[in-house]
Amino acid sequence: MRRYCVKTTPIDDITYHQLEGDATNATVTGLPGGVSFSVLSGIVTISGTPTDDITSTTVYDYTITTTGSPCSGDTTGTITLDPDDDLAYSINSGNRCTNTL
Repeated sequence: MRRYCVKTTPIDDITYHQLEGDATNATVTGLPGGVSFSVLSGIVTISGTPTDDITSTTVYDYTITTTGSPCSGDTTGTITLDPDDDLAYSINSGNRCTNTL
């Protein structure tokens, strides 16, 4: 686990690759405040600096939903914020278009 100072240190980018552009777009839900996503050239990138004011360890379960024919699906992951300035994230399996996420 990497250590981050919440509200001052950005998270390491989390990236998901959509192979050969089969999926044409994506949405991400469940991210902590200050963390956002972008989609560019078939790559979903989650980045930012968490800004939520928390008093206990808080787990944010996020879902990435890809759309576009013939490839659509979702993948989940978690970002865990700790008020003692720790941050951790993990990527869970989900319904994916390819094995390259």
